[in-house]
Amino acid sequence: MKRNLVHFYYCFISVLLLGAFSNNDLQASYPNEVRQEGDSYIWRIDGIDRGTTSSFTQALNNVIWSNVAPVEGREIHVLCSGALTSSISMANGQKWFFHGNTLTRSNNDTQMINARNVNDIEIHDLIVKGGGTYGIRLTASNNIVVNNVAVSNAHIGIRIDSRASNPWEARIHNVTVTNCRFENTGSHGLETYGVVGIHVDNIIARNTGGSGVQFNATSNGTVGTVDAYRCSYLGGYAGMRFANGSHDMVADTLFARECGRGLFVLSDSYNITVKYVEAIDCIDQWGAGRGVWLQDVSNVRVESGCSNTGWSTSGAGTYANLSRYCSDADRPVTYKIRNVETGMYLNGMGRTANGSLGGQTIEGTSLNAQWEMERFPGGDFGLRNRGTGLFLDAMGGDGFGNGSNCAQWSESGHVNQQWDTTRVDEQIFTIRNIGTGFFLDGMGRDNNGDNVGMWQDDSRESAKWELIGVPPAAPTGLSMNYIKHNGFSLSWDGLETNGSYGVYINGELIYNTTETTAVIDGLIFNTTYLITVRALDVAGNVSEDSEALEVTTLPDPGIDDEEPPTPPTGLTVVEKTDTSISLTWNESTDNIYVEVYKVYVDDILKVITNDNSAIISDLVQGTEYSIIIVAVDPSGNSSESELFTVMTVDIEAPTTPTGLIAEFTETTILMSWAASTDNVGVVGYRIFVNNNFVETISITSYDLSEFEDLSTFTFGVSAIDAAGNESGRASLIVSNEPPSLMNHYEFEGNVRDSKGTKHGTAFGSPTYPDGLIGRGINFSGNNDYVKLPNGIVTYSQLTIATWIKWNGGGDWQRIFDFGDNTSKYMFLTPKTGSSLRFAIRTEDVGEQILNGPSLPVGEWKHVAVTMEGETARLYVDGFMVAENTEMTLLPNYLGITQNNLIGRSQFPDPYLNGQLDDFRIYNYPLSSEEINALITEASEGNGTSISNLYSKNQDVAVYPNPSSGKFTLELADFNPGEINISVYDINGRILLHKKTDLSGGIKTINCDFQELESGLYYLQVSDNISMKTLKLIIRR
Repeated sequence: MKRNLVHFYYCFISVLLLGAFSNNDLQASYPNEVRQEGDSYIWRIDGIDRGTTSSFTQALNNVIWSNVAPVEGREIHVLCSGALTSSISMANGQKWFFHGNTLTRSNNDTQMINARNVNDIEIHDLIVKGGGTYGIRLTASNNIVVNNVAVSNAHIGIRIDSRASNPWEARIHNVTVTNCRFENTGSHGLETYGVVGIHVDNIIARNTGGSGVQFNATSNGTVGTVDAYRCSYLGGYAGMRFANGSHDMVADTLFARECGRGLFVLSDSYNITVKYVEAIDCIDQWGAGRGVWLQDVSNVRVESGCSNTGWSTSGAGTYANLSRYCSDADRPVTYKIRNVETGMYLNGMGRTANGSLGGQTIEGTSLNAQWEMERFPGGDFGLRNRGTGLFLDAMGGDGFGNGSNCAQWSESGHVNQQWDTTRVDEQIFTIRNIGTGFFLDGMGRDNNGDNVGMWQDDSRESAKWELIGVPPAAPTGLSMNYIKHNGFSLSWDGLETNGSYGVYINGELIYNTTETTAVIDGLIFNTTYLITVRALDVAGNVSEDSEALEVTTLPDPGIDDEEPPTPPTGLTVVEKTDTSISLTWNESTDNIYVEVYKVYVDDILKVITNDNSAIISDLVQGTEYSIIIVAVDPSGNSSESELFTVMTVDIEAPTTPTGLIAEFTETTILMSWAASTDNVGVVGYRIFVNNNFVETISITSYDLSEFEDLSTFTFGVSAIDAAGNESGRASLIVSNEPPSLMNHYEFEGNVRDSKGTKHGTAFGSPTYPDGLIGRGINFSGNNDYVKLPNGIVTYSQLTIATWIKWNGGGDWQRIFDFGDNTSKYMFLTPKTGSSLRFAIRTEDVGEQILNGPSLPVGEWKHVAVTMEGETARLYVDGFMVAENTEMTLLPNYLGITQNNLIGRSQFPDPYLNGQLDDFRIYNYPLSSEEINALITEASEGNGTSISNLYSKNQDVAVYPNPSSGKFTLELADFNPGEINISVYDINGRILLHKKTDLSGGIKTINCDFQELESGLYYLQVSDNISMKTLKLIIRR
């Protein structure tokens, strides 16, 4: 068990935090900083002191928000502590370094540090002390780093969530919280909600009213170590808690002591693995001990650990591989419990909760008459029957001795399974139930025991019991490791005695140990001894003797000897595995005799033996070891063999190749990938086409010219090492089909593919009203969606284009979502926050995104996504609104996708509320001209023109137009808030972009775009509700 690591970890983190908080550079000068001189606070920006104030809060706000230099991306250093009079807020891209200084508060604002709707922010090396709802709250923000932060005496230490003004279905991405401590919080230490992609590590939580760490609706994350103490003790929260549909999380280590629960997973959470849990003395508000509670969840696993107050699991694929013993002190002592009046033993014949068969028996040797007393927090204990494995339970206990409900129960943590004892005389005790307050009473006289029950007091003889210790079993497997002239070495099989072992020679105790080995010296040469071992438990019960072992020491050397043995020779490996090596060697000779051989492995003594052979165990696979054999005679003279090296068997496969890509040339398809790694070395790569082995090569690329006749195929590659271990296979679907429209869904009263044969299937009750081109498909936002066939996008290049009229509603609705699960997908959502977003991720590579302005409500818009190489583009109405030239993921990296959905998310997000028309999938990237041709085709098909599509722009005016580049925008119908202004060329490529705010009733914006050359442009204006486009003419 890792219990001894708790204190080490606590000290480690404390040193870590204090070390970070005690820098000697507090007076260093930084380009952007706040420092204190006397009673004044000086704020500096871009290396220039900008002002002095007596207000710490004002100085911080000045260095954060002053526009004497760009605000976004500012790195700020706070070189002094101080008290805040109001919250401070972060701007986009800012990084704050506090150098171990402390923020306190003189008010009760909701939070001390706030961030809302900003991205790419960091907070480092800070101590927060004070009240309020939150110490730090970061909301609706992406790409967050919090490191080396300690929060105390807030209601919630740090909360990171997606809410802001958005509904709870919103999600934020990429959060890191490391090396943080939370103490004396009214509720949780760290809480998240709606986070996708999170890493949490080295968290200490002390005395929190809620959970130490609480994850809500959080997914795709990793957790290092969490150390929780007194988190919701006697309450309903936990040291670490996953709830509200959290999923796809992996946690390494949880230490939880005296928490309501140690680990608590509930509320539709799934696919969560915790590698190690150590839950000690965790009790909830009902008095139940649940160190781990996995409640009605799926595929939640605790791989190892312990809980001395029990655990409970329910749900498909859910388990907890735990021990009840976090230390030897937790291990139970076994007793027989004999009734003083009847002389019978408490017997556990019943197997069910009703327990009518629970009673007494005359026979005290049966396992059914033996009980393990397991300690609970507070000094109470449980009684577990050794025969049934169930705990004695007092569900009835009406005080009248009927006792038909005195029974056994499988759960171990409830107060009805907890008892205490009161000594009456010597070994005579009364046994009182904690839950009912009544005493165990034995009124029955026969083996059926129907009257075994409880009584309201301990005055009767039948309520008195004798606790008779049951000795542990005798040790087994006693054997000799080696013999010398004056002693020998022994070993035996261990028992869970929570005690020790005594080694007896000729019936006399000569050695005590808690180990299962003993080295006995100081004996007489050439003498035979009879050896036995007994086990002793903590109650003082002693086992019977083990089977005796007869050992005779070696003869007396007889002379003073200085001549060493001959060196061992001929070292030979008889057998080796991944963790052991079996050796033999030629016997050495000596003028007296060779007493023992000592086997050293990398200069560490591993084996002592009398024979010329040894088995070396507990080695590391695929590792080379240096071995020396030393021959020793009775006088201690020795000689060494020559150094001998041997490697254990390598069973570790190389890593699976990554970065597999296909490069198309005029003559061939060239596949390439990143080199695999191996603990010893990679010697080659095995090539597969359509799962058929082709050949083994030594380089990281492969020419597929001989397969050019295949239109679509699967290429696979695996790595091998010299031992023949083979990695997992990386695969990629390669399409060699000519560029063309592959699938076309016109939604003319159905979901058929009018170009190919990949027809869709409609679910729910979508309708087919008039669309932009003939009829379209309408999704109500309530369980309506279309599922397309498997493998709909197996291309290395792609365009997906469609018309949409979105009716609004919650964020994260889906125009489409193609993939297999919430770890492998590509999707397009009309709105998240203020963005239209396309995203793609695989199980190995995190999410890569494109963000454009969110779609307006109630207007037909044409959207298209193109992917080629590492460049992805997002178009709205033919205008490129976003481009990412570092998008390394391609559609065929997703493989043969199973969940190809239109109008529905693979996450628990809202269904699409809106109408689609003319949904197209191409196996190549359309140019902006080709995308605009689709729009023209649609406009001509429904009797409109391109200009008519923008006829709703009467609420946006630009004047003068034509202009020299200086003009005014009048935005009559736009609401106050952030406004995006973009200029595109006639091919739809973005040239300029700026953000501004409408506030105070102002409806005009002055623009200066004089860097534009003379010509025709498109001007696009958008907020988080609508988007308007109009022509802009520049003349000089």
